[in-house]
Amino acid sequence: MNAMTDAIAADAHFEHIWKAYEAFLKGRGILSERLRQLAVIGQCSTMGEDEEAEEQIRSAFASGAATPQEILEVFSRRGSISAPRA
Repeated sequence: MNAMTDAIAADAHFEHIWKAYEAFLKGRGILSERLRQLAVIGQCSTMGEDEEAEEQIRSAFASGAATPQEILEVFSRRGSISAPRA
């Protein structure tokens, strides 16, 4: 399990709040489900949350939201964005 999964499992109140937050993000409709899942995969990967990234990849494949090529592109871009120079 990753840190977030551990925190959710340890606290029922936190789990309720987290699920409401996830539902809010999904319901906003600003990003398509495909883009949202690709962003989450990239974020998890960058943060070293490998187990969560794997779970998100499986979910993206199962829902048809992302192709293997798109996920490989997310990983190829990991770390290629740097902060703007002052």
